[in-house]
Amino acid sequence: MATEPVAAPRGRIEVSTRLGGWPLALMVTGVALLVILVRLWIARRIETPWILLDEVIYSELAKSLASDGHPFVRGASPGFPSLLYPATIAPAWLASDVPAAYAIAKAINVLAMTAVTVPTYFWARRLVAARWALVAVALVLLMPSMLYTSALMSENLFFPLFVASAFACAAALERPTLWRQLLVFVPIALAIGVRVQGIVLLAVLPGAIAAKALFDARAGDPPRLRRAWATVRAMWPTLAVLAGEVLAFAVFERSRGRSLSSALGDYSVVTSGNYSFGDVRHWVALHFAELAFSVGVVPVCALLVLVGLALAGRPMTEAERAFLAVASVSVLLIVVQVAVFASRFSLRIEERYMFPLAALLFIALVLWIARGMERPIVLTALSAFVPVILSLTLKLNDLLGAQILSDTFALIPVWRVTQILNGDASSAQTLLVFGTTVAAAAFALVPRRFAAFVLPLGVAAFLAFGSYPVYGAVRDYAAALAAYAGGGDRDWVDDAVGTHADVPYLYDASRVPGYDDMLLWQTEFWNRELDTVVRFGPAVRDGLTEQVGSVDPVNGAIATGAGRPRYVVATNGLVVAGAPVESKAGLTLYRVAPPLRLGRSVEGVYADGWMGANAAMTQFATPGDRPGTVQIQLSRSAWRGRDVPGRVTIRLGRPVRTATGVTIAKPLVQRRWTIHAGSSRTFTLRAPRPPFRVEVGVDPTFSPSDYGLSDARELGAQVDFRSVSPR
Repeated sequence: MATEPVAAPRGRIEVSTRLGGWPLALMVTGVALLVILVRLWIARRIETPWILLDEVIYSELAKSLASDGHPFVRGASPGFPSLLYPATIAPAWLASDVPAAYAIAKAINVLAMTAVTVPTYFWARRLVAARWALVAVALVLLMPSMLYTSALMSENLFFPLFVASAFACAAALERPTLWRQLLVFVPIALAIGVRVQGIVLLAVLPGAIAAKALFDARAGDPPRLRRAWATVRAMWPTLAVLAGEVLAFAVFERSRGRSLSSALGDYSVVTSGNYSFGDVRHWVALHFAELAFSVGVVPVCALLVLVGLALAGRPMTEAERAFLAVASVSVLLIVVQVAVFASRFSLRIEERYMFPLAALLFIALVLWIARGMERPIVLTALSAFVPVILSLTLKLNDLLGAQILSDTFALIPVWRVTQILNGDASSAQTLLVFGTTVAAAAFALVPRRFAAFVLPLGVAAFLAFGSYPVYGAVRDYAAALAAYAGGGDRDWVDDAVGTHADVPYLYDASRVPGYDDMLLWQTEFWNRELDTVVRFGPAVRDGLTEQVGSVDPVNGAIATGAGRPRYVVATNGLVVAGAPVESKAGLTLYRVAPPLRLGRSVEGVYADGWMGANAAMTQFATPGDRPGTVQIQLSRSAWRGRDVPGRVTIRLGRPVRTATGVTIAKPLVQRRWTIHAGSSRTFTLRAPRPPFRVEVGVDPTFSPSDYGLSDARELGAQVDFRSVSPR
């Protein structure tokens, strides 16, 4: 397509045609190596995965791909359509142990995410001099979002591929040769292969063509529609490929009897959400406001001014108009896409789905500076006014919380400020709006002779100082998760059982009140031999494949669907018949022999040891399955309030099934006693060979709430079923 020469605007900093020679190349290489080393050090300081459950899914997919080439989690496909990222880190799981694999995977993250500097530099280099291109690269490297290199997340690969895709689109718009247009689809396909969100790039492409046509039409004097039509006509191969892809995909899916959304896998639910226009509008405003704040406001103002100049027909090069078309459409579509999703499914600001836009905004900043920092009064006032007004929508009382540790890095420093202010979110809100106003005012008012230095430096300082509290918050949160999972040797199961052991993880949340599935996820991540999850109570809150186990209430036999394991890991509350090998963080590893069964089962006892009116213990196994003795300790020592005497009945006998559960058919041993406030007693009963059952009843019970306390439970006694001693 023929283009007309465009005069540079007055005051423009001319673009050098040299790359800067060997000194510049060596400096850039040295800085890149330093950044990589710093990111590797930071990654090692993050002790354990903290974005759960995502990191567990990616690691399990990588393990499966490395071991047998199948993308499985817990032995089944998770309905995960984008597998390029787990395939990228899969080689790490060829290492001998999980800690080594984790370190290698994070090193791959660092290399992948740092690679964003390549498309950022070369795209900026088409627009500005080398020194300004390096400023854009430096701002990208200072982003708090670079901390995702410490997490096993697709962001690490999506970021460089998104920027490369946008760059390829701009290059095709600038010079629409056939090869350039066809090559656009390569990075886009890779981006979609990393994350389904990349599909939005297929909408950015025609949107950018339309925006470029509009800018070209406005560039004429008077505006020339023929220029706009020439732009669209030159891009016909791209539009033809897009239309062909959509048609071929629709025919393919229909031939398989599936809807078009089925290709999204588990994410297909987003296409059928019941979206509210009011909610969407609210979340769109929040996401635009947070995006502007996350990059220090000034780059957004620069992009708005540049787009306004393009619409006003100011002289611009083909490269500049192509960049502005891609950047403006990308910001608009991606922010709206993410906000629509958040309005229905997450109800929080999802910065981690938007932060790749920052690279485009930083390029816009250096382009605006290189063009001489044009600031038409009305356009500049509007561009500065928009982020300030948007910042008023960020109601911190509704937005701050632990959820931002994974999704909204820019608000973490604000959250820290509220903590310093003893939870005063209103003061933090005032500071946020004030800071946004100062940044917008600086963009509009700092004299040009200082602005080229002050504005990039201010944005860099904002990013750098914001990165430190983000790193500290993530480091501390990961350390707390590591401590929760027992700390120390996290791959303790693998160390104990060796390889090819295939250890099931047994748990029943109903037996462990307040049980948190994060313990499961952490243990599962660090131990590759844990390949099956078997539950006996409520489902795990992760939506992944799990086996539903069952326990025979009479003989304790466990049905798991996990074959005949040699080892099992069980949560507290599930006492398995076998030899305990090691215990950690409320989990016990057992060496077992078939048939798999419980050692004993306790019912009706709260986590603090209190029972209500009834409690029971069924013993399914003893050493050598020999008869012995069992001790039952009953106590109200912890209750010093009004004495409510309780008649205690203890029965021991063989368990039998009934229509309502399990009970004792005929007591072999029976004891009675009356329990008083402050009293306690231990009963020692002779027990037969297992299985046998002990039932304890207390009548009447009492409630501490009747005597001015907050505990509204009906309590009988604190009960402790002691271990059986063979005889």
